[in-house]
Amino acid sequence: KVMKIAAGDEEFGYLRIFAFDSLPGPFIAELVRLIPLLPDRGLVIDIRSNPGGYIWAAERALQLFTPARIEPTRFSVLATPFARQIATIGLLAQDLGPWKPSLDATVRNGELYAQTIPITDPAACNDLGQQYGGPVVLVGDSTTYSSGDLFSAGFVDNGIGPFICVGSATGAGGANVTTYADLRQDLTGSEAALPLLPDGIGLSLAFRRATRSGPNEGLPIEDVGVEGNPYAMTRDDLLLDNRDLITTCIEELRNQPFSRLSPTVDTASRTIQVDATGLDRLDLLVDGHPGTSEPIEGAAPVTLGYPAGAGTIELTGFAGEEVRQRRRLTVGP
Repeated sequence: KVMKIAAGDEEFGYLRIFAFDSLPGPFIAELVRLIPLLPDRGLVIDIRSNPGGYIWAAERALQLFTPARIEPTRFSVLATPFARQIATIGLLAQDLGPWKPSLDATVRNGELYAQTIPITDPAACNDLGQQYGGPVVLVGDSTTYSSGDLFSAGFVDNGIGPFICVGSATGAGGANVTTYADLRQDLTGSEAALPLLPDGIGLSLAFRRATRSGPNEGLPIEDVGVEGNPYAMTRDDLLLDNRDLITTCIEELRNQPFSRLSPTVDTASRTIQVDATGLDRLDLLVDGHPGTSEPIEGAAPVTLGYPAGAGTIELTGFAGEEVRQRRRLTVGP
């Protein structure tokens, strides 16, 4: 759900993500399509009651809302003899293989869990870069679960913006889950084969636990959740379409520093005209190599040139020493 919210003489954006159950590729493509349609004054991302879905969809989406490099959550495996045994068997080797060396090492060092390793490729978490340049606030609740937990953790730990939580924390579903039936099927015919359960009996098993990154490095999500600024729903929220909650979110957005960076590429002249607000310097990288660094003075656009043969231009906008905006532009094949 996408809409514009009028507040005084300003417009803010609202993006409701009900689930991360679409395939990551189409999901990210749809977000990239929708973002230019939203006002850039500020954005509310609402993931209340989001039950989760694809981890890659949730964690790859974070980069679209920040100039910072995204560090995804990490996962570890309980270091038991059974985990070491099955880490090389059939399809389980794909799921557990990356943890096999550290599972073996735990025999010597006595660690309770294997090494923490991200499931989402960090390169994929940063392959598109920032698409929305305004301030962002996230809203979740105790029914925000699984990949919703991971999105919340990534939002907070990567410093994207304030997190408002209805209640005190998200649903605390920070683990990968499999079923006994699937595990038994994967181990059929191996030395670790499992017995058949009685009719009508089934189990679900958490076999990898998620831990947070950045300033909360190593903190678990399972059974703990992700805390935010607590919020209690009001009567007007329930009867008038979240009126007080939206007002609270807009106040948070107005308290965040605002900046804008709008580039226009002219491939014929190999120039980029940049309109900027709230920035005082603009750096340019050409295919990952340093280009120019230009001051931004007043409201006048800045025009930058780039060399023939360039493929990707990255623009970084600074306010003092702080990076506020970043855009990646394709200018060549």
